[in-house]
Amino acid sequence: MLLSLAIALNGCASTKPVAVDAVDASPGKVDATDERTNGSTGVKPETFLDEAGAAPQASADQCEPTEDVQEQAAQSDCVDDSASDEALLDRTQRTVYEVINGTTRWFDGFFGESQLNDEEHVSRGRMTVSGFWDERDKLNGRVNLRAKFALSALKNRTRLVLGRGDTDDFIDGTEEQIAEGLPGSFDPDRDEEWLIGLGYSRSGNLARGFDLGAGVRLSSPLEPYVRLTYHWYRSYGDSWLLRIRPRAFWQQERGTGLTLQSDLDRVINANVLVRWANSLAVEDEVEGLSWRSDLIAYQGLSNNRAFSYSIFALGQGGADVQLQNYGLELRYRQRLAREWLFIQLSTGLSWPRELLEEERQSNFGIGVMFEMQFGRW
Repeated sequence: MLLSLAIALNGCASTKPVAVDAVDASPGKVDATDERTNGSTGVKPETFLDEAGAAPQASADQCEPTEDVQEQAAQSDCVDDSASDEALLDRTQRTVYEVINGTTRWFDGFFGESQLNDEEHVSRGRMTVSGFWDERDKLNGRVNLRAKFALSALKNRTRLVLGRGDTDDFIDGTEEQIAEGLPGSFDPDRDEEWLIGLGYSRSGNLARGFDLGAGVRLSSPLEPYVRLTYHWYRSYGDSWLLRIRPRAFWQQERGTGLTLQSDLDRVINANVLVRWANSLAVEDEVEGLSWRSDLIAYQGLSNNRAFSYSIFALGQGGADVQLQNYGLELRYRQRLAREWLFIQLSTGLSWPRELLEEERQSNFGIGVMFEMQFGRW
């Protein structure tokens, strides 16, 4: 169990030191930190002589602590025990969180799904070249770039964001849930634009805290955007991690909008992670509530190869057809010669329908993607 591992790792650090009351029972003193220790007690008394050269004798009253002193010592031990137990719980919770989060981050990094616009103040990015064919939309290709650069001159709290792809998905955050190279993620009508922006957050951990971003889509005319995200992460037990990210945004063409994203991760073992990802979105220019739900299982075969298996559904509350797509997806991902170079093969079967006059039919698709990662992952 990860919790047992966490407690074991913190066992040494949680050992409470022996407290020595600072009560002068006699002119002599006991030094608990002296390097010269007695083999049986671990403490060597250091004796001071009187003017006659004899060691002074302490009276019985001086040697026996009073009831007040005993009561204070008992209270001190209770406080020390309580503080030690609380510190142990805090360290255990933090260690468990780091173990669970580390497994989650490995799969996110391997599949290129780490949130490039948020998270830690590090410089990293990814460029992908992908192609996908399905029965409905035939062959489509795409080149995407996402990168962020921590600005050390501003204490690494500010980052420069640069990207090319579907800027709407980047601004409202829904691209974090959509895996490239799969049915439903390839929309031939989506705009591929360049975007540049700045992000700011006080904390580099973002287990809890706000993140502010602003920038411009490099289209004609230029289209500015602003967005504010709150991050809330929490671990439960030794294998569950919940991440919630509410976000408010404004984009000149789309107006204002709100999104809510959540990821519930269950670490089965070091090689298997199950995730339930959900997103909700409302905005001025779209009627009703947009939603998407994915249930994904990640399986690591080694440090260089992994599978993901998922089922998904998405819809639009105010549309004529509210359930617009659902299906199954399979991805195989492998490193190619370098730690930062990947190939991804994907296939899926979906049942899309967006218009009343459209008949819902099965839609088979296959795809391939090459990805180059750079920076710290």
